[in-house]
Parts: sequence; C-alpha cells; structure tokens
Amino acid sequence: MSEMSSPALVLIVVDAAYDPASDLWSIDERSTLARVASLGHISPIAHARTRDAAALKLWQVGALDALGLTAQRAQLPSAALSQLGESGRIPPATEYWAHLECVHFAPGMSDVAAAALAGAAALTEQDRAELAATLGPHLASSGYELVTGRAEWRVRCPRALEVQTLPPALAFEAPLKEALPSGADAAELRRLMTEMQMLLHEHPVNARRARGGLPAANATWMWSVASLAREISSSPLPAAFGDEPYLKGLYLLHSQTMQAESFDVSVLRESAQASPMTIALVKPDAVAALEADWLLPLFDALRSGVFAQLIVYFDRWRFALRRRELLRFWRRPLPPSRWPL
Repeated sequence: MSEMSSPALVLIVVDAAYDPASDLWSIDERSTLARVASLGHISPIAHARTRDAAALKLWQVGALDALGLTAQRAQLPSAALSQLGESGRIPPATEYWAHLECVHFAPGMSDVAAAALAGAAALTEQDRAELAATLGPHLASSGYELVTGRAEWRVRCPRALEVQTLPPALAFEAPLKEALPSGADAAELRRLMTEMQMLLHEHPVNARRARGGLPAANATWMWSVASLAREISSSPLPAAFGDEPYLKGLYLLHSQTMQAESFDVSVLRESAQASPMTIALVKPDAVAALEADWLLPLFDALRSGVFAQLIVYFDRWRFALRRRELLRFWRRPLPPSRWPL
C-alpha cells in the first residue's frame, strides 16, 4: 500500500461485468469510469484468470490488490475464507471447502455453452431451498456437506483434494472443456458435478423456471477447493465497509472487523477524512445505479478535497485518479474499447 501515501477511497464493485450488449452493464464515454480512465490511470488486474486451488472472483483479486495482499493469494482461498466470514469460526487447516453454484448449460454444435444465473435469471430463495433439498443428500452420500449461506453455497469436503479451478464468470469465457477442474483429484469433482447435473435434469424448479421463460439451473459448478492456511501477515488492515463473507473472513483472520454493513457516500466521506485508506464493497444492479449512487458523488468528493485519491475496481480493471490529475481537463474520456486487456 505504498501508493497510498495520501488519503484514498477504494471502491470495489462486486460481481459486475462490463458487457457492451447489456442494457445493465454497457458503458460509454460519458461515464465516470471513462473520465477517470482518461484523467488518471487504468490497468488490468494482475493474474485475474489464474486457475488454481485458491480460485478467486475478479473483485476478490481486486480486494487483495488494494490491501497489498496479492502475494498471499494462495493462502486466502475464496470458499474457506468466505466460510469463516459467514460462520465466524476459523476452519481447521485440514478442512477443505469449495463453492458450489447452480449454473446453466446449453449444448452447442461443438461444445457446451455455460452461463451463471445472475440478474433477472438469478435463483429465488424458494428455488435455492428446493435445489438444496435435492443436492444436499446426494453430496452427503459421498461424504460432502452442503452449507447453504445467505447468498451462496459452500461444500465441506471429506478430505484434502488437489484440484485447480476457475470461478464461473471466468471459466465460462473459454470453451467449457478447457475450463473444467484439473489436477490429481479433478476426476472426483467432475463425477460429482455430472451426478448433480443428472439430478437437476427434470427438477421441478426448472419446470417452474421454464414456464417463466428463465434458463434452467441444470448443472453445478464447484470451485476454490482449498483449506485456509495460517501463515498470514498480521499487518493492520484499513477501514472497510461491506457485506461480503470473503472480506469479512479476511478481516477476522487479521483479528479485525469490518464497519457497518449499511452505508452510503456520506459515511464513506466521514471515514475518508479520518483514515489514510477506506475500502467500500458495493453491489449495484446496473451501471446506472453505480454511477448515480457511488461514482458521481465520490468523484465530486475527490474534487472537493475530501480525500486525495479515488481507486475503483470494476470487472477486470483498476482505475486510479489523484486529485491533482483533475487538472488534465483537456483529456477526452477513454471509452471501454480502448481499455487495456
């Protein structure tokens, strides 16, 4: 965090994806992100698409980058750390955890197209309860335990597993056969996923979703199969706001807690004035909400001197803008087509 010599506000946008074909996440040169990219700096998040045991979502990679913990990524796996964040209990080093998500598979000409169930296609609480009632007992018959959290499912594995995986959003960018779990114990994971796919084939939830014109939850994806290591840096972490189990777990691992789960820009302004660095996790449902609720008011706060630097992690990019760089008024906004990959 050497870059943070002056007060900084870090905004991490959770599970947002730039998509020029989407009404929800299409961005043009009028956006605040395009202005920040032109006035300040934009860079891709390093090692975002790494297949490994610790497998992280893009926003989690960004969070570790913001906290200066990228080098410890392998010791901070998504599933095990999220379990700590939701349960408050540090899992034993011998206990392996994995994420489990229901996804949609659609056969194509030469491969299977896969998609996460998000936005309007997301599972309802009723869907999740009924699917868990089917999948839980099957997993238990193989020694696995399904734990249904508030917003995500995790699985306690019966033993240590050597598996390298990718989270769905990154895995499904490539042909599915190239994204499947690999490693010494990958066959076991693939078998479980295939068996659960068969259970979901004619599930009542999918019959109901079909009547509503929604994609079927006809497959599962398991990822981030790892245990939680103990060799973690004990350096104090900055003030942080949000309600994501992964970051909560990271703070608990450092014997710290995050701030109030409910917050707005005024709360962040107060924190930024009192702390060298403030991190905020936000989860807007569209780019319009991101702009109106967070980017525009924080851009104004930067301009008025509430803090000296605004950093935004969005999708696979890191945007950074210092207050003094606002003087580069002659620069034209940088549209997404010119963002580095």
